[in-house]
Amino acid sequence: MRVLLLLFISISIFLAGMVFGGNQQGEEDSSPIEIVEEISIPSNISENETPPVDDTSHMNLTQKAASILEGTITGIYDFIVMIMYEIASIFFSIA
Repeated sequence: MRVLLLLFISISIFLAGMVFGGNQQGEEDSSPIEIVEEISIPSNISENETPPVDDTSHMNLTQKAASILEGTITGIYDFIVMIMYEIASIFFSIA
């Protein structure tokens, strides 16, 4: 009964967040867009040609932190799974 109550509370909080987030996205999109100035294309670059972009050199702090966090969490998860596998193999080797 307690687990079912926690499940319903979690689902209602999730759905309330989805509705609230959906409303905020709609409010941002309803504002009018104004063009401030026109951008001129330099004469040495054609319209179809784009300069090469190196994605790895322009990583911001958030992307670096996410990458470090992903590696850390993956390592911890693999370590926990390895320990649980060893514990399970001990129980099955006794039987």
